[in-house]
Amino acid sequence: MLTTTTMFQPLAELPPPALGEREWLLECHCARPVTDLLKDQGWDVVVDLDCNVHCSSPDRRVYVGFLPESREAACSELRHIHVTDNSGTGA
Repeated sequence: MLTTTTMFQPLAELPPPALGEREWLLECHCARPVTDLLKDQGWDVVVDLDCNVHCSSPDRRVYVGFLPESREAACSELRHIHVTDNSGTGA
């Protein structure tokens, strides 16, 4: 129970992981590390017939796509992220 005499103490921040612990984000040009992470968090992950990977958050507000077979991939745009706010408008 909080009272007016209770002092607020913020939680200590954890240090960011060492670069060596997240090298897969920098060096891996495949979808698997990210899709595995998202699946573990309850996201739906679907691979289409063109080998593009589509991921949806549990609340359907965030979309992450790994689209190596899209037109944009020719310009090195392999990953697509789309966030929808509470009103249904994309951000």
